[in-house]
Amino acid sequence: MSDQEDDPKEEEEVAEQPQGGDGEDGESKADEKVMWFERRITAALKVKPDRIKNLVRGDNFSKQVSRFCDGTSSHVHVFEKDSGELDIASDVQHKLKKKSIVFFKRGNDSLGGYSDLNAHVCCSELGQNTAQVMLSVSKSVFLPILSSKEFQEGWSEVMRKELTDNMNTFVANTYVVIGEMGGRTLLPLPPDNTYANLDKSSHDKESVHILESSIISWTAQIKEVLVKDPEQRMLEGLHPGPDEELEFWSSKAKNMNSVHVQLTSAKVAKVVKVLELTKSTYFPAFHRLCKEVKDAADEANDNTMHLKTLEPYLQQIKSEDFASLHTVYRPMMHTMLLIWKHSKFYNTSTRMVVLVREICNDIIKRSQDFINDAKIFEIDPAESVDVLKECLRVCIAFKSVLFDYKTRATVESPKHPWKFKNSALFPRMDAFLERCHDILDLMQTIVQFSKLDKVEIGGTKGKALTSNVQQVRCVALLAWWYKYVCIHGERSF
Repeated sequence: MSDQEDDPKEEEEVAEQPQGGDGEDGESKADEKVMWFERRITAALKVKPDRIKNLVRGDNFSKQVSRFCDGTSSHVHVFEKDSGELDIASDVQHKLKKKSIVFFKRGNDSLGGYSDLNAHVCCSELGQNTAQVMLSVSKSVFLPILSSKEFQEGWSEVMRKELTDNMNTFVANTYVVIGEMGGRTLLPLPPDNTYANLDKSSHDKESVHILESSIISWTAQIKEVLVKDPEQRMLEGLHPGPDEELEFWSSKAKNMNSVHVQLTSAKVAKVVKVLELTKSTYFPAFHRLCKEVKDAADEANDNTMHLKTLEPYLQQIKSEDFASLHTVYRPMMHTMLLIWKHSKFYNTSTRMVVLVREICNDIIKRSQDFINDAKIFEIDPAESVDVLKECLRVCIAFKSVLFDYKTRATVESPKHPWKFKNSALFPRMDAFLERCHDILDLMQTIVQFSKLDKVEIGGTKGKALTSNVQQVRCVALLAWWYKYVCIHGERSF
């Protein structure tokens, strides 16, 4: 990220622009603002003039510039969309593939013409590697300059230490942020001079304190990753599918392997050795943490390897024709049994219960789509009955296959059987099936009472009796519907 400096020639051209006297109308000032932004965008983005013209001629551009200048928004972002067209927004857009430019104000005052814009508006470039560039410049340029004796000449010891510490902290935080942006845990190293020499006598209290601070920071980062669990999303009230389980363990394996490589590097080994030599109280705890990282990496790698065997079946659950979905259950469950028997870490009740519930979430999602696509509340009730019965058949088939393999696991692995409670496996599936049964009862009731619609009673009192039958039919249907709404609150799935 770098501020755009005004070109001297540009300043001369700016000076020639009208400054907007009292006699000028609002439209002239608005044109000045648009021209100011247009010239900065052209200089920064280096794109064809016609693309910038298309941007500034749009109503959205004038609207965003007006909101920015009158103080409604604090910044505007000009970027290139996937279609190749330029666009402008009051919010900073993320995950952009090409360079963009952000304008922001010094203060919240409203802005007039050229003079206000030049004095109070800054513009910065954003790109894919902005954070990496900022880290390189800070570490290779600013930090050496600020730490040099020539630059610090005449400063007090307190000022020198505070500036150096703050700059090192900024570089370390930037390094951590870059890792988080890439989904990795990067451990920032302390300054080289604090651990380069392994002689105990060469380390004063200040250098040991810096190393211990790094250890504390690393510990916090590592523990944040270690405590993550795929069940967390369920505890938050979400309904993740099994593909997210695979993605979680794959991502954690890469992250833990990366952390383990960093902890076993030569530089980190020197930091740990210094703490060991100085008999730091943080050394034993950090040594145990390194072992936890190795164990977590082994678990994540093993889980990823075994769960990969389920991937074809999990994709079939999403893509297979709904009526044929039950054909996927048995080979998938057989693979899960093999994982249970051969995996070193994924053979616990907690892991398997989470996986089964995630598979249930995908089956429920397919069932919901099947029911909603059929529009059961709009089609003929008899057709709705068939749709609901098909949905129940597919869902119940999964439970039936799981119970079969639960019995099989007891036979094939008597020392380590599947001891899952049904209440833990199917809380959401059972609630969904209960709702399907309720709707099925309603539709079947409608089908039965629909037969009364054609009933005609003869005799002298036939007309009155026929009317009574119709009233009974309507009241019965309304009563059933009211009961359903009271239980479920809404009719959607």
